[in-house]
Amino acid sequence: MPPVGPNQAEFEAFQAFTLDTLGLSLGDNKAYLLHGRLQRRMGELGLNDYGQYYQRLSSDRSGAELQLFCNAITTTKTDFYREKEHFELLTNEIYPALKRKISQSSPGKLRLWSAGCSMGQEVYSMAFEAVDIFEQELEAG
Repeated sequence: MPPVGPNQAEFEAFQAFTLDTLGLSLGDNKAYLLHGRLQRRMGELGLNDYGQYYQRLSSDRSGAELQLFCNAITTTKTDFYREKEHFELLTNEIYPALKRKISQSSPGKLRLWSAGCSMGQEVYSMAFEAVDIFEQELEAG
Protein backbone atom coordinates (compact mmCIF):
# COMPACT_ATOMS: atom_id res chain seq x y z
CA MET A 1 0.00 0.00 0.00
CA PRO A 2 1.41 3.42 -0.88
CA PRO A 3 2.51 5.21 2.31
CA VAL A 4 2.02 8.73 0.95
CA GLY A 5 0.01 10.41 -1.76
CA PRO A 6 1.10 11.02 -5.31
CA ASN A 7 3.77 13.61 -6.00
CA GLN A 8 2.74 16.74 -7.92
CA ALA A 9 3.62 15.36 -11.37
CA GLU A 10 1.76 12.10 -10.70
CA PHE A 11 -1.28 13.95 -9.40
CA GLU A 12 -1.33 16.22 -12.45
CA ALA A 13 -1.16 13.14 -14.70
CA PHE A 14 -4.18 11.65 -12.89
CA GLN A 15 -6.00 14.99 -13.11
CA ALA A 16 -5.50 15.15 -16.88
CA PHE A 17 -6.38 11.48 -17.35
CA THR A 18 -9.54 11.78 -15.26
CA LEU A 19 -10.68 14.87 -17.12
CA ASP A 20 -9.87 13.49 -20.58
CA THR A 21 -11.21 9.99 -19.99
CA LEU A 22 -14.10 10.45 -17.56
CA GLY A 23 -14.94 14.13 -17.93
CA LEU A 24 -14.40 14.59 -14.18
CA SER A 25 -12.32 17.43 -12.82
CA LEU A 26 -10.15 16.66 -9.80
CA GLY A 27 -9.45 19.96 -8.06
CA ASP A 28 -5.89 20.91 -7.20
CA ASN A 29 -6.66 20.22 -3.53
CA LYS A 30 -7.83 16.63 -4.12
CA ALA A 31 -4.53 14.72 -3.97
CA TYR A 32 -5.54 13.42 -0.54
CA LEU A 33 -8.79 12.08 -2.03
CA LEU A 34 -6.96 10.31 -4.84
CA HIS A 35 -4.54 8.80 -2.32
CA GLY A 36 -7.30 7.66 0.02
CA ARG A 37 -9.40 6.12 -2.70
CA LEU A 38 -6.62 4.38 -4.61
CA GLN A 39 -4.77 2.83 -1.64
CA ARG A 40 -6.87 -0.31 -1.61
CA ARG A 41 -6.68 -0.92 -5.37
CA MET A 42 -2.95 -0.32 -5.49
CA GLY A 43 -2.55 -2.71 -2.54
CA GLU A 44 -4.56 -5.38 -4.39
CA LEU A 45 -2.18 -4.99 -7.33
CA GLY A 46 0.91 -4.99 -5.11
CA LEU A 47 1.88 -1.50 -6.28
CA ASN A 48 3.61 1.07 -4.06
CA ASP A 49 4.05 3.76 -6.65
CA TYR A 50 1.43 6.01 -8.24
CA GLY A 51 3.47 6.20 -11.43
CA GLN A 52 3.25 2.41 -11.78
CA TYR A 53 -0.49 2.47 -11.23
CA TYR A 54 -0.95 5.32 -13.71
CA GLN A 55 1.01 3.34 -16.30
CA ARG A 56 -1.17 0.29 -15.73
CA LEU A 57 -4.37 2.34 -15.85
CA SER A 58 -3.50 4.30 -18.96
CA SER A 59 -2.28 1.26 -20.89
CA ASP A 60 -5.19 -1.06 -20.05
CA ARG A 61 -7.00 -1.68 -23.33
CA SER A 62 -9.75 -3.85 -21.85
CA GLY A 63 -11.27 -0.98 -19.85
CA ALA A 64 -11.48 -3.15 -16.74
CA GLU A 65 -8.97 -1.06 -14.78
CA LEU A 66 -10.64 2.15 -15.91
CA GLN A 67 -13.95 0.89 -14.49
CA LEU A 68 -12.28 0.01 -11.18
CA PHE A 69 -10.55 3.41 -11.12
CA CYS A 70 -13.82 5.22 -11.82
CA ASN A 71 -15.59 3.28 -9.07
CA ALA A 72 -12.77 4.08 -6.64
CA ILE A 73 -12.61 7.84 -7.19
CA THR A 74 -16.29 8.70 -7.50
CA THR A 75 -18.74 9.24 -4.67
CA THR A 76 -21.55 6.73 -4.81
CA LYS A 77 -23.41 7.74 -1.66
CA THR A 78 -26.78 9.38 -2.16
CA ASP A 79 -29.07 10.51 0.60
CA PHE A 80 -31.65 13.12 1.50
CA TYR A 81 -29.94 16.23 2.88
CA ARG A 82 -26.50 14.75 2.26
CA GLU A 83 -23.76 17.24 3.20
CA LYS A 84 -25.63 19.20 5.88
CA GLU A 85 -23.39 22.27 5.43
CA HIS A 86 -24.38 22.57 1.76
CA PHE A 87 -28.07 22.67 2.63
CA GLU A 88 -27.47 25.20 5.39
CA LEU A 89 -25.74 27.46 2.86
CA LEU A 90 -28.55 26.93 0.38
CA THR A 91 -31.37 27.67 2.83
CA ASN A 92 -29.66 30.41 4.85
CA GLU A 93 -27.89 32.35 2.11
CA ILE A 94 -28.54 31.31 -1.49
CA TYR A 95 -32.32 30.90 -1.49
CA PRO A 96 -32.94 34.10 0.52
CA ALA A 97 -30.71 36.04 -1.90
CA LEU A 98 -32.64 34.60 -4.83
CA LYS A 99 -35.91 35.49 -3.12
CA ARG A 100 -34.77 39.11 -2.70
CA LYS A 101 -33.72 39.25 -6.33
CA ILE A 102 -37.02 37.80 -7.53
CA SER A 103 -39.00 40.28 -5.43
CA GLN A 104 -37.16 43.14 -7.18
CA SER A 105 -37.93 41.89 -10.68
CA SER A 106 -40.66 40.12 -12.54
CA PRO A 107 -41.22 36.54 -11.43
CA GLY A 108 -39.81 33.82 -13.59
CA LYS A 109 -38.84 30.21 -13.40
CA LEU A 110 -36.42 28.95 -10.82
CA ARG A 111 -34.42 26.02 -12.10
CA LEU A 112 -32.35 23.87 -9.79
CA TRP A 113 -29.58 21.55 -10.89
CA SER A 114 -27.91 18.86 -8.84
CA ALA A 115 -24.93 17.68 -10.83
CA GLY A 116 -24.12 14.03 -10.56
CA CYS A 117 -26.96 12.97 -8.30
CA SER A 118 -27.48 9.23 -8.24
CA MET A 119 -31.05 8.47 -7.22
CA GLY A 120 -32.38 12.01 -6.91
CA GLN A 121 -32.46 12.43 -3.15
CA GLU A 122 -30.23 15.50 -3.28
CA VAL A 123 -32.32 17.33 -5.87
CA TYR A 124 -35.53 16.48 -4.02
CA SER A 125 -33.95 17.87 -0.86
CA MET A 126 -33.15 21.07 -2.76
CA ALA A 127 -36.75 21.25 -3.97
CA PHE A 128 -38.19 20.69 -0.48
CA GLU A 129 -36.17 23.62 0.83
CA ALA A 130 -37.09 25.79 -2.16
CA VAL A 131 -40.79 25.15 -1.55
CA ASP A 132 -40.38 26.22 2.08
CA ILE A 133 -38.54 29.43 1.16
CA PHE A 134 -40.61 30.37 -1.92
CA GLU A 135 -44.02 29.29 -0.57
CA GLN A 136 -45.68 32.70 -1.06
CA GLU A 137 -44.33 33.09 -4.58
CA LEU A 138 -45.60 29.63 -5.49
CA GLU A 139 -49.08 30.41 -4.15
CA ALA A 140 -49.18 33.70 -6.07
CA GLY A 141 -47.87 32.27 -9.23
